[in-house]
Amino acid sequence: MSVGQFRIKFKRIPQRIPLPWADDPAAKRLLERNEWLTGDKGRLPRHYVDFYKQWEKQPQAFIHEKTVSAKFEKDEFGNVQRVQIPRIPVLYPEEFHKGLWGGEGIIKGGLEPEMKKHGGQMRNKKFQPQYKPAFENFWLPKLHFGVVYSEILDKHMEVPMTERAQRLIDEAFGLDNYLLKTEVNEIYSHMGLKLKREMLLTLANAEEELHPNDPGKRSEMLDKYKDFIWPLEEADWHGLTLAEALHKAHSIDRIEEELSIRPKKEEYRKFVLEKLKNDEHEDLGDFYEASKPYEGESDPSIVSKTFKKFETFRKK
Repeated sequence: MSVGQFRIKFKRIPQRIPLPWADDPAAKRLLERNEWLTGDKGRLPRHYVDFYKQWEKQPQAFIHEKTVSAKFEKDEFGNVQRVQIPRIPVLYPEEFHKGLWGGEGIIKGGLEPEMKKHGGQMRNKKFQPQYKPAFENFWLPKLHFGVVYSEILDKHMEVPMTERAQRLIDEAFGLDNYLLKTEVNEIYSHMGLKLKREMLLTLANAEEELHPNDPGKRSEMLDKYKDFIWPLEEADWHGLTLAEALHKAHSIDRIEEELSIRPKKEEYRKFVLEKLKNDEHEDLGDFYEASKPYEGESDPSIVSKTFKKFETFRKK
Protein backbone atom coordinates (compact mmCIF):
# COMPACT_ATOMS: atom_id res chain seq x y z
CA MET A 1 0.00 0.00 0.00
CA SER A 2 1.36 3.36 -0.99
CA VAL A 3 1.57 6.36 1.33
CA GLY A 4 -1.19 8.18 -0.58
CA GLN A 5 -3.61 5.23 -0.32
CA PHE A 6 -2.88 4.93 3.41
CA ARG A 7 -3.65 8.62 3.94
CA ILE A 8 -6.94 8.34 2.05
CA LYS A 9 -8.06 5.35 4.14
CA PHE A 10 -6.93 7.05 7.34
CA LYS A 11 -9.05 10.12 6.52
CA ARG A 12 -12.13 7.94 6.03
CA ILE A 13 -11.88 6.29 9.45
CA PRO A 14 -13.52 9.16 11.42
CA GLN A 15 -16.47 9.07 9.03
CA ARG A 16 -17.24 5.43 9.91
CA ILE A 17 -16.14 5.31 13.55
CA PRO A 18 -17.20 8.15 15.91
CA LEU A 19 -14.27 9.79 17.63
CA PRO A 20 -14.18 9.61 21.44
CA TRP A 21 -13.79 13.39 21.80
CA ALA A 22 -16.91 14.08 19.73
CA ASP A 23 -19.12 13.53 22.83
CA ASP A 24 -17.09 15.84 25.01
CA PRO A 25 -18.98 19.10 25.87
CA ALA A 26 -15.86 21.22 25.37
CA ALA A 27 -15.32 19.68 21.91
CA LYS A 28 -18.95 20.35 20.97
CA ARG A 29 -18.60 24.00 21.97
CA LEU A 30 -15.40 24.25 19.92
CA LEU A 31 -17.06 22.72 16.85
CA GLU A 32 -20.07 25.02 17.23
CA ARG A 33 -17.78 28.04 17.52
CA ASN A 34 -15.82 27.07 14.39
CA GLU A 35 -19.09 26.55 12.51
CA TRP A 36 -19.75 30.31 12.64
CA LEU A 37 -16.17 31.25 11.73
CA THR A 38 -15.75 29.34 8.47
CA GLY A 39 -17.77 28.62 5.35
CA ASP A 40 -20.97 30.43 4.44
CA LYS A 41 -21.85 31.19 8.06
CA GLY A 42 -18.44 32.81 8.57
CA ARG A 43 -19.44 35.69 6.26
CA LEU A 44 -22.41 36.69 8.41
CA PRO A 45 -22.08 39.77 10.64
CA ARG A 46 -21.35 39.21 14.31
CA HIS A 47 -24.51 40.98 15.49
CA TYR A 48 -26.63 38.61 13.37
CA VAL A 49 -24.84 35.57 14.83
CA ASP A 50 -25.65 36.80 18.35
CA PHE A 51 -29.28 37.34 17.31
CA TYR A 52 -29.60 33.85 15.79
CA LYS A 53 -28.03 32.10 18.80
CA GLN A 54 -30.48 33.90 21.08
CA TRP A 55 -33.40 32.97 18.80
CA GLU A 56 -32.39 29.28 18.79
CA LYS A 57 -33.00 28.99 22.54
CA GLN A 58 -36.80 29.00 21.92
CA PRO A 59 -39.26 30.32 24.54
CA GLN A 60 -37.90 29.74 28.04
CA ALA A 61 -40.97 30.88 29.97
CA PHE A 62 -42.35 27.72 31.56
CA ILE A 63 -45.98 28.47 30.78
CA HIS A 64 -47.01 24.83 30.30
CA GLU A 65 -45.50 23.56 33.58
CA LYS A 66 -46.92 23.58 37.09
CA THR A 67 -45.40 26.35 39.18
CA VAL A 68 -44.40 25.19 42.67
CA SER A 69 -42.70 27.58 45.10
CA ALA A 70 -41.44 24.84 47.46
CA LYS A 71 -38.21 23.03 46.70
CA PHE A 72 -38.96 19.94 48.82
CA GLU A 73 -42.08 17.92 49.53
CA LYS A 74 -43.18 14.74 51.30
CA ASP A 75 -44.29 11.70 49.38
CA GLU A 76 -47.10 9.35 50.38
CA PHE A 77 -44.80 7.55 52.83
CA GLY A 78 -43.60 10.71 54.56
CA ASN A 79 -40.16 10.80 52.96
CA VAL A 80 -38.79 14.24 52.08
CA GLN A 81 -37.68 14.57 48.49
CA ARG A 82 -36.87 17.35 46.07
CA VAL A 83 -39.67 18.66 43.89
CA GLN A 84 -39.21 17.55 40.30
CA ILE A 85 -40.70 19.76 37.58
CA PRO A 86 -39.80 18.18 34.23
CA ARG A 87 -39.81 20.38 31.14
CA ILE A 88 -42.70 19.57 28.84
CA PRO A 89 -41.62 19.41 25.17
CA VAL A 90 -43.54 21.91 23.05
CA LEU A 91 -44.03 21.70 19.28
CA TYR A 92 -43.99 24.83 17.12
CA PRO A 93 -45.54 24.15 13.68
CA GLU A 94 -45.37 26.38 10.62
CA GLU A 95 -48.63 28.08 11.62
CA PHE A 96 -46.88 29.32 14.76
CA HIS A 97 -44.62 31.56 12.65
CA LYS A 98 -47.62 33.13 10.89
CA GLY A 99 -49.06 34.74 14.01
CA LEU A 100 -48.37 35.75 17.61
CA TRP A 101 -48.87 32.86 20.02
CA GLY A 102 -47.06 34.38 23.00
CA GLY A 103 -44.78 31.36 23.49
CA GLU A 104 -47.60 28.81 23.49
CA GLY A 105 -47.34 25.74 21.30
CA ILE A 106 -48.70 22.26 20.70
CA ILE A 107 -48.21 19.67 23.44
CA LYS A 108 -48.11 15.99 22.54
CA GLY A 109 -48.98 13.45 25.20
CA GLY A 110 -51.12 10.49 26.11
CA LEU A 111 -54.46 9.95 27.82
CA GLU A 112 -54.45 7.52 30.70
CA PRO A 113 -56.91 4.65 30.04
CA GLU A 114 -59.92 4.46 32.29
CA MET A 115 -60.02 1.91 35.11
CA LYS A 116 -62.69 -0.68 34.30
CA LYS A 117 -64.14 -3.58 36.23
CA HIS A 118 -62.69 -6.99 35.42
CA GLY A 119 -65.36 -8.92 33.56
CA GLY A 120 -68.04 -6.53 34.71
CA GLN A 121 -67.47 -7.48 38.36
CA MET A 122 -65.24 -6.13 41.07
CA ARG A 123 -62.49 -8.32 42.45
CA ASN A 124 -61.52 -7.61 46.03
CA LYS A 125 -63.51 -4.38 45.73
CA LYS A 126 -60.82 -2.86 43.52
CA PHE A 127 -60.70 -1.86 39.87
CA GLN A 128 -58.43 -3.95 37.70
CA PRO A 129 -55.85 -2.00 35.65
CA GLN A 130 -55.96 -2.12 31.88
CA TYR A 131 -52.52 -2.95 30.51
CA LYS A 132 -52.85 -0.99 27.30
CA PRO A 133 -50.74 1.85 25.88
CA ALA A 134 -51.94 5.38 26.45
CA PHE A 135 -54.00 7.01 23.74
CA GLU A 136 -52.04 9.64 21.81
CA ASN A 137 -53.43 13.12 22.13
CA PHE A 138 -52.49 16.69 21.16
CA TRP A 139 -53.35 19.81 23.16
CA LEU A 140 -53.71 22.87 20.92
CA PRO A 141 -53.82 26.53 21.95
CA LYS A 142 -56.99 28.51 21.33
CA LEU A 143 -56.49 31.01 18.51
CA HIS A 144 -58.50 34.00 17.44
CA PHE A 145 -58.01 36.91 15.05
CA GLY A 146 -57.09 40.09 16.89
CA VAL A 147 -56.53 43.60 15.55
CA VAL A 148 -53.34 45.31 16.73
CA TYR A 149 -52.01 48.79 16.01
CA SER A 150 -48.40 49.87 15.54
CA GLU A 151 -47.79 53.56 16.13
CA ILE A 152 -44.32 53.35 14.55
CA LEU A 153 -45.61 51.81 11.32
CA ASP A 154 -48.95 53.66 11.66
CA LYS A 155 -50.89 50.53 10.62
CA HIS A 156 -53.70 48.34 11.91
CA MET A 157 -53.11 44.62 11.38
CA GLU A 158 -55.29 41.54 11.82
CA VAL A 159 -53.13 38.81 13.33
CA PRO A 160 -53.94 35.26 14.52
CA MET A 161 -53.01 35.22 18.21
CA THR A 162 -53.68 33.58 21.54
CA GLU A 163 -55.17 35.11 24.67
CA ARG A 164 -51.73 35.06 26.31
CA ALA A 165 -50.19 37.05 23.43
CA GLN A 166 -53.00 39.58 23.66
CA ARG A 167 -52.48 39.88 27.42
CA LEU A 168 -48.72 40.38 26.97
CA ILE A 169 -49.35 43.14 24.41
CA ASP A 170 -51.77 44.87 26.80
CA GLU A 171 -49.29 44.59 29.69
CA ALA A 172 -46.56 46.14 27.50
CA PHE A 173 -48.90 49.03 26.55
CA GLY A 174 -48.91 48.30 22.84
CA LEU A 175 -47.53 46.09 20.10
CA ASP A 176 -44.43 48.24 19.59
CA ASN A 177 -43.26 47.97 23.21
CA TYR A 178 -44.00 44.24 23.28
CA LEU A 179 -41.90 43.46 20.20
CA LEU A 180 -39.07 45.88 20.94
CA LYS A 181 -38.63 45.03 24.64
CA THR A 182 -39.23 41.26 24.56
CA GLU A 183 -36.32 38.89 23.93
CA VAL A 184 -36.22 37.40 20.43
CA ASN A 185 -36.39 33.83 21.75
CA GLU A 186 -39.60 34.66 23.64
CA ILE A 187 -41.19 36.12 20.50
CA TYR A 188 -39.77 33.30 18.34
CA SER A 189 -42.35 33.88 15.61
CA HIS A 190 -41.04 34.84 12.18
CA MET A 191 -43.98 37.17 11.72
CA GLY A 192 -43.29 38.96 15.00
CA LEU A 193 -39.60 39.30 14.18
CA LYS A 194 -40.38 40.66 10.70
CA LEU A 195 -42.64 43.30 12.26
CA LYS A 196 -39.87 44.17 14.72
CA ARG A 197 -37.42 44.49 11.80
CA GLU A 198 -39.77 46.87 10.00
CA MET A 199 -40.04 48.99 13.16
CA LEU A 200 -36.26 49.16 13.58
CA LEU A 201 -35.77 50.10 9.92
CA THR A 202 -38.42 52.81 10.22
CA LEU A 203 -36.71 54.27 13.30
CA ALA A 204 -33.27 54.08 11.63
CA ASN A 205 -34.58 55.89 8.53
CA ALA A 206 -36.92 58.22 10.37
CA GLU A 207 -36.54 61.22 8.05
CA GLU A 208 -38.18 59.41 5.15
CA GLU A 209 -40.38 56.68 6.67
CA LEU A 210 -41.46 57.70 10.20
CA HIS A 211 -44.58 59.88 9.79
CA PRO A 212 -43.17 61.88 6.83
CA ASN A 213 -46.18 64.25 6.77
CA ASP A 214 -46.23 64.98 10.51
CA PRO A 215 -42.92 66.31 11.93
CA GLY A 216 -44.41 66.75 15.41
CA LYS A 217 -45.51 63.12 15.58
CA ARG A 218 -42.11 62.05 14.26
CA SER A 219 -40.19 63.89 16.98
CA GLU A 220 -42.55 62.42 19.59
CA MET A 221 -41.93 58.88 18.33
CA LEU A 222 -38.15 59.41 18.22
CA ASP A 223 -38.14 60.66 21.78
CA LYS A 224 -40.34 57.77 22.98
CA TYR A 225 -38.32 55.00 21.26
CA LYS A 226 -34.87 56.60 21.43
CA ASP A 227 -33.42 53.45 23.08
CA PHE A 228 -34.28 51.39 19.97
CA ILE A 229 -32.69 53.55 17.27
CA TRP A 230 -30.11 51.15 15.81
CA PRO A 231 -27.67 51.60 12.92
CA LEU A 232 -29.32 50.97 9.58
CA GLU A 233 -27.04 48.02 8.71
CA GLU A 234 -27.72 46.23 12.00
CA ALA A 235 -31.47 46.80 11.75
CA ASP A 236 -31.48 45.45 8.19
CA TRP A 237 -30.08 42.07 9.35
CA HIS A 238 -32.21 41.73 12.47
CA GLY A 239 -35.15 39.32 12.22
CA LEU A 240 -33.99 37.43 9.13
CA THR A 241 -34.04 33.65 9.02
CA LEU A 242 -30.77 31.80 8.45
CA ALA A 243 -31.65 31.07 4.81
CA GLU A 244 -32.53 34.73 4.17
CA ALA A 245 -29.31 35.90 5.87
CA LEU A 246 -27.16 33.55 3.76
CA HIS A 247 -28.93 34.72 0.59
CA LYS A 248 -28.34 38.35 1.59
CA ALA A 249 -24.62 37.66 2.23
CA HIS A 250 -24.27 35.96 -1.19
CA SER A 251 -26.02 38.89 -2.88
CA ILE A 252 -23.68 41.40 -1.21
CA ASP A 253 -20.62 39.37 -2.26
CA ARG A 254 -21.88 39.14 -5.85
CA ILE A 255 -22.51 42.89 -6.04
CA GLU A 256 -19.05 43.67 -4.63
CA GLU A 257 -17.48 41.28 -7.14
CA GLU A 258 -19.31 42.92 -10.05
CA LEU A 259 -18.26 46.38 -8.90
CA SER A 260 -14.63 45.29 -8.58
CA ILE A 261 -14.49 44.29 -12.27
CA ARG A 262 -13.33 47.22 -14.41
CA PRO A 263 -14.06 47.30 -18.16
CA LYS A 264 -11.12 47.30 -20.56
CA LYS A 265 -12.12 50.64 -22.02
CA GLU A 266 -11.48 52.27 -18.63
CA GLU A 267 -7.99 50.76 -18.55
CA TYR A 268 -7.31 52.01 -22.10
CA ARG A 269 -8.62 55.47 -21.18
CA LYS A 270 -6.34 55.58 -18.15
CA PHE A 271 -3.40 54.46 -20.29
CA VAL A 272 -4.00 57.19 -22.87
CA LEU A 273 -4.49 59.91 -20.25
CA GLU A 274 -1.22 58.96 -18.53
CA LYS A 275 0.63 59.14 -21.85
CA LEU A 276 -0.88 62.53 -22.62
CA LYS A 277 -0.07 63.80 -19.15
CA ASN A 278 3.59 62.79 -19.56
CA ASP A 279 3.78 64.30 -23.10
CA GLU A 280 4.52 60.90 -24.63
CA HIS A 281 2.70 61.54 -27.90
CA GLU A 282 5.06 59.46 -30.01
CA ASP A 283 3.99 56.22 -28.36
CA LEU A 284 0.35 56.99 -29.11
CA GLY A 285 0.81 57.59 -32.83
CA ASP A 286 0.90 53.94 -33.81
CA PHE A 287 -1.85 53.20 -31.33
CA TYR A 288 -4.16 55.75 -33.01
CA GLU A 289 -3.38 54.36 -36.43
CA ALA A 290 -4.15 50.83 -35.26
CA SER A 291 -7.49 51.90 -33.82
CA LYS A 292 -8.91 53.03 -37.20
CA PRO A 293 -11.77 50.91 -38.54
CA TYR A 294 -11.06 48.21 -41.10
CA GLU A 295 -11.64 49.00 -44.74
CA GLY A 296 -14.51 46.98 -46.16
CA GLU A 297 -15.91 46.04 -42.73
CA SER A 298 -19.48 47.23 -42.33
CA ASP A 299 -20.26 48.68 -38.90
CA PRO A 300 -17.77 46.69 -36.80
CA SER A 301 -18.56 46.29 -33.12
CA ILE A 302 -16.49 48.17 -30.56
CA VAL A 303 -15.14 45.01 -28.96
CA SER A 304 -14.10 43.29 -32.19
CA LYS A 305 -12.66 46.52 -33.59
CA THR A 306 -10.60 47.20 -30.48
CA PHE A 307 -9.21 43.69 -30.06
CA LYS A 308 -8.49 43.12 -33.76
CA LYS A 309 -6.73 46.43 -34.18
CA PHE A 310 -4.82 45.97 -30.96
CA GLU A 311 -3.64 42.53 -32.13
CA THR A 312 -2.50 44.07 -35.42
CA PHE A 313 -0.62 46.73 -33.50
CA ARG A 314 1.12 44.09 -31.36
CA LYS A 315 2.23 42.06 -34.36
CA LYS A 316 3.88 45.11 -35.89
